[in-house]
Amino acid sequence: MWPSETAAAANGPAATVASSPPRRRRQSFTMRGSIVGISDGLRGSSRGHYVLLQALDMLVSMFVMTPAVVSYWRGTWALMDYYVFPDQPNLSNLLSMLIGAVCHIIFTMVQHPLERHLHPDKHRLMYYVLSRIYTAIFSFACVNSFRGVWKALDQHTGLNPATVAALTSVSVVALACMRALRNISSM
Repeated sequence: MWPSETAAAANGPAATVASSPPRRRRQSFTMRGSIVGISDGLRGSSRGHYVLLQALDMLVSMFVMTPAVVSYWRGTWALMDYYVFPDQPNLSNLLSMLIGAVCHIIFTMVQHPLERHLHPDKHRLMYYVLSRIYTAIFSFACVNSFRGVWKALDQHTGLNPATVAALTSVSVVALACMRALRNISSM
């Protein structure tokens, strides 16, 4: 029963005659999570337009964003290798893990207050400056988290195929048990 029919049924048989199913709206296509500056919720005017936007988004992701992110990670990782206790790998790994953990804890605690107080419609300049600083520090923390754990695993478990397979299997099972084994968040 259509929602209008439900209301009409409550009003008696005379109202039922006047109700009709709603008109079907034209199908729209929504692009979410675009990196080419297209905001979430953009609707393509046609399927062809939507496919064009998806193709453009994919190309920019593959040939601009991916190399930029990989270059940032490689550069940050190499700088940490070069400057942070290069002759003491255990201490270097531990420091990277600590930088990552402490920054993640701090950012988790301040995330909601920052969302409440920083909004581009209220204080545009402050929002853009602080959000870029936040992103830079958080990026540095993420690289350090990965670097510390990765290098510690390499150093203490080695790189033979059996060990790598065992670690991968245990990690996949742990992620599956936590219901965190996915790569697309909204499908």
